[in-house]
Amino acid sequence: MNHPQTLRRVWPAFWSAFAVLASAALGQNVLINEIMFHPASHNLREQYVELYNPAATNVNLSGWRFTRGFKFTFPPGTTIAPSGYLVVAGNRQTFTNKYPTVTNYVGEFVLVRTTNVVGFTYTNFANALSHSHETLVLEDPQGHVVQSVFFAEEGDWGLRQRGLLDRGYQGWRWFNDADGGGKSLELINPSLPNDLGHNWSPSTVTNGTPGAANSVFSTNGPPLLTGGAHSPIVPRSTDSVAITARIVDEALNPTARLFWRLNASLSPPAFTNAPMFDDGAHGDGTAGDGIFGAFIPAQSNLSIVEFYVEAVDVSDLTNTRPRRAVGTNGVTVLNRASNSVNALYQVDNTAPTNSAPYYKVILTPAELAEFTALLGNSSSQDSDAAFNATIIGLDGQGAEVRYLSVIRNRGHGSRADSQHNFWIGFPSDSTFKGVLALHINAKKPHIQTLGSAFLIRSGVAGNRSRAVQFRINGGPGLGGPPTYTYYAANEAPNSDTADLRFPFDAGGNIYEVFRDNVDNMNWRGPNASAYAVTYFKNSNTAENDYTDIVALHRVIGTNDLWNVANAQAVLNVDQWLTHLAAMAILNNTETGLNVGNNDDYQMYRGVNDPRFVLTFHDLDSIMSGSSSTVFGALSGNVGPAMTRLVRTPPFELRYHLILQRLLNTSFAKTNFDALADQTLGFYVPSTAINSLKSWADGQRAFVQGVLNTYFATNPPPPTATLSGEPRSPTPFATATLTVGGTNVMSYKFQLNGGSYSVE
Repeated sequence: MNHPQTLRRVWPAFWSAFAVLASAALGQNVLINEIMFHPASHNLREQYVELYNPAATNVNLSGWRFTRGFKFTFPPGTTIAPSGYLVVAGNRQTFTNKYPTVTNYVGEFVLVRTTNVVGFTYTNFANALSHSHETLVLEDPQGHVVQSVFFAEEGDWGLRQRGLLDRGYQGWRWFNDADGGGKSLELINPSLPNDLGHNWSPSTVTNGTPGAANSVFSTNGPPLLTGGAHSPIVPRSTDSVAITARIVDEALNPTARLFWRLNASLSPPAFTNAPMFDDGAHGDGTAGDGIFGAFIPAQSNLSIVEFYVEAVDVSDLTNTRPRRAVGTNGVTVLNRASNSVNALYQVDNTAPTNSAPYYKVILTPAELAEFTALLGNSSSQDSDAAFNATIIGLDGQGAEVRYLSVIRNRGHGSRADSQHNFWIGFPSDSTFKGVLALHINAKKPHIQTLGSAFLIRSGVAGNRSRAVQFRINGGPGLGGPPTYTYYAANEAPNSDTADLRFPFDAGGNIYEVFRDNVDNMNWRGPNASAYAVTYFKNSNTAENDYTDIVALHRVIGTNDLWNVANAQAVLNVDQWLTHLAAMAILNNTETGLNVGNNDDYQMYRGVNDPRFVLTFHDLDSIMSGSSSTVFGALSGNVGPAMTRLVRTPPFELRYHLILQRLLNTSFAKTNFDALADQTLGFYVPSTAINSLKSWADGQRAFVQGVLNTYFATNPPPPTATLSGEPRSPTPFATATLTVGGTNVMSYKFQLNGGSYSVE
């Protein structure tokens, strides 16, 4: 949520006239009106997007196109009638089978791609809508944006819901019947902005209303609310705090009230309410701009203030932000005073003003007490109950606040540790630093951040990490602060991970790997359920398709299909070898591949490139002790599979060459020492940094000794280097080819119109 800014108040008469004039000028009087983004069947072919033409004339859609969300160009001769609807179907046959009476549709946009890999068929759905959040952009033939609508299943687009009982605790989650519940997402009032979540609702009928008026259509609904922010984001005890919200309604003169209370105990007082004004004198920006504001007086240090905004129109229709929560059935509206899912801020006189990353988590005392009890009870520490929180981030790029976030316990074998790790999730309509969730880790966080930086510089895929100061209600994380006081904030794997790490091939499958049930990479037969107990999908979960995992194990987990060609078909060999080599250099002793366990890492399989790649997970067991081998992955339960990979002759040489490359580049003393200073120097004592540098010196010598022994009997082939090659345009016309350190050939170049050719 942003600071107050000058925004237009939407007066009905003015808005209507402006919209008609703009539409007439650009031919842009068509609205995105209904979205089926997550059918109950999870079949992406059942997706659709509906357009609505509110004008009194036909609109010719020929050559119009969706350019974001999915790609689709309307064919010649496509028109939409006055007050008419047109559906863009994900798949024509699927749509007509499900909606046989609907004829006003075009399509299709969902692409089904199949890839044959060593006899297994991978089925991939491309050009489909996300099940989480998406931006839809519709353009006319000249490239003018007609509509741009961002939708999500959480935040302003969903309802806060009481979670199911999980080891004695409930917590909170999100509820939206359009998210796999059989409903579509429908626009309520087309005369009001359709980019506001409060103007959308799940359809009241199953399967939506494609090609017809929306089931939730209304010309007189409660006011729409957006914003609802507080400023300053981290107030001091001398600051009064402005609460602002933008209010949009089809009628004139809506009113607004701010409800707030100090929440300092398990039994907080009733809310105080105060009128909000759009007069330019209450922190609300310019008078008459549609932004309403009110002030909360200054409070003492570490006070927690809970608040929400209410808007009422002339028909006495009411809306709030945040909205009231619902019970586990998704219907029962909960009492706001006792079920706290409101916005929060905390007065903090000690929050830093410098650029060091500083993350604040704010919970009500009641929620914090419940969370503390969960963490302190050995029978409940595995609970994923998530507690309502406001998250505030301060760094050199400014301040960000995310209301209605959640915090819960996290970890695999570390949930019971005295210094707790945390999972923080953000509403899908308002990501934080570009991510939907973070892992806040207390175990050796300085090692994790340095390890992540080294691996990424080495070309290994994985979670980016940053060192952050972390506070819960003004104090350290539960269980006390970690060594050197900073935590490691790591990107958490989820459905957005592929977009972050593989932006040019993001439609594939992400698997998180844990050895709890089966700890090997052996072939387990063709039944997908045998693999689902080890490989947990974080993307494309609705399809429940594990064909790629089965194919991978059919090759790497057996002797009869293992060969160089098949290996290169199912996995990116160089990438796997680089991952294993980097983990060997770091002496990773986590219960993962580097010590022979099929545990604690992730894999990604793309669509354009169907070869699996490895991605690293938490790095809390690296850079200590003395290595005795660079072949730890060849031991233990994954030993047979990893031995096939690393000991196959062309791959074995490649593995050693990659180790040497890392020693010469990212792990070279100059480079590694500089990285340690850059990553850790602002908070880790120099003695600790120097200790890591000394460890790296010893590790470098050990690995180099292994390589010297290997290359003494297995000399690498000579490398060829072309130097002095001319660029175009250039006055030079010669280049030299050097092989194995000897100049073996000179090339003479004939320049031809800015290019050159070899004579």
